[in-house]
Amino acid sequence: MENTYKKKAEKGSQKRKWGQVLSMAVMMLVGGICGVYVGEYIVKVSEEKTAGEMIVIGILFFLELYLALILQIIIHEGGHLLFGLYSGYRFSSFRIGSFMWLKEGGSLKLKRLSIAGTGGQCLMLSLIHISEPTRPY
Repeated sequence: MENTYKKKAEKGSQKRKWGQVLSMAVMMLVGGICGVYVGEYIVKVSEEKTAGEMIVIGILFFLELYLALILQIIIHEGGHLLFGLYSGYRFSSFRIGSFMWLKEGGSLKLKRLSIAGTGGQCLMLSLIHISEPTRPY
């Protein structure tokens, strides 16, 4: 009987592994296709532009990419904040990059804190037991 459970667990593990391999292959394919299109676009644009203009375009592209990432983090963490407040949680802290807004003693303070591997964080405190039926969700 124990051997049957072991075989089922191994099959589930194999399915997950193949799912991860398939997912990785699809992402690599999409990345390759995007790379081809971006490369063709760069070649097309570089025929019409000087080297200085191409450098400026490249710098602006990476600046826009960085700003889009920051905006995405703000929207994502803001969603946690908004729906946490809506669900009855209390604000504790909100961090974007290394800038953290923290509630201490009834006032909001700006501090610097960096956590490796994270771009943002929203921490909320529960005032009411989570299993109460008065939650809006």
